Amino acid sequence: MNQSVHKHIPPHLLRSEKLGLFDLPVEIRLKIYSELLVLPEPIVADYGPSLPPLFRSRRNGLYPAILRANRKVYGEASPLLYSNNRF
Repeated sequence: MNQSVHKHIPPHLLRSEKLGLFDLPVEIRLKIYSELLVLPEPIVADYGPSLPPLFRSRRNGLYPAILRANRKVYGEASPLLYSNNRF
């Protein structure tokens, strides 16, 4: 990278260390969870043939498998799924 790019990147991001999800501020994690778990339109139950529940469904666009990552993700993300969607 050239010097002009470096001055706009926080120093801690220039290190070669890998950052994980929990290295991000909680506000950013909640935005990520929201993108995966919240829909702008109501979710309608469909009782026809279905895809496995933990995989992305083209019918609804949700990614509930993120809830199985670990207990911390579940604790932070599950309230978004159930309180920010309309069923």
